[in-house]
Amino acid sequence: MTDTVELFISHAHRDVDLAAQLVAAITTAMDVPPNGVRCTSLPGYKLEIGTMPAQQLRHELSSASVVVAIITPFSLASDWVLFELGATWSQAKRVMPLLGGRIKSADLPGPMRSMHCAELDKASSLDEFIETLGKELRWSARNAVAARAQLGILAQYAATKSYVDSDLQLELNAGFAAKVARIGNSQVQILNYVTHRGGKDAYLSQEALEKAFTDIHTGLYYRLEQLRFLGILSKRKTGTSNGIPQYEWGLADEYRTALGDAHP
Repeated sequence: MTDTVELFISHAHRDVDLAAQLVAAITTAMDVPPNGVRCTSLPGYKLEIGTMPAQQLRHELSSASVVVAIITPFSLASDWVLFELGATWSQAKRVMPLLGGRIKSADLPGPMRSMHCAELDKASSLDEFIETLGKELRWSARNAVAARAQLGILAQYAATKSYVDSDLQLELNAGFAAKVARIGNSQVQILNYVTHRGGKDAYLSQEALEKAFTDIHTGLYYRLEQLRFLGILSKRKTGTSNGIPQYEWGLADEYRTALGDAHP
């Protein structure tokens, strides 16, 4: 037995769900020695409190026999994962990539593109991965049947996992035309009023807007803030009245630019 990290699992923080299921399958399939696995997001496999992450990870990457890299759109955007992969490759370690989220070998950094990779969303590929991993680490087998069942569940989960940001983030990232097309009628009226009465460069006071939209007076500020949140309007403080901040509203810079591009 040894307390040296022999298997290092590299993954993005947002892929901890995949890493947790993978570690569960590995510990079911093999007799893992104490401290034999490092997976920094999972309880029992994390770095000890007080360690310097970069220094400790570099040391463990150099001592590990195998580095399993969970590669997804999240990990390719992670500085830590790219650091771990770079350190691993520079030391000519045995790397076993697991691809998810429709990532292909061609998407991998540098020389790793030519490597044979397992696929997270295919049970047969995961079975082959576990068999190869066991041979590399020379850990005793435990319960192959139960491990295969866990890998099947992992494959099903990986096949349905979404790597698209939340609906809110998609809304914020949408183009202005799409945003305007989806806002409510009252907000369209407010936007048209600010655009045509205030002009592209001018601001209208909150008081002027309240007078223009007396029918939605109580919900006006809420609707204005929604338009600001979408990046269509901007506001600036003009003072206070009875302790209440007063604002004026105008078109946001990016939206003004978009209008200029659409109407030269």
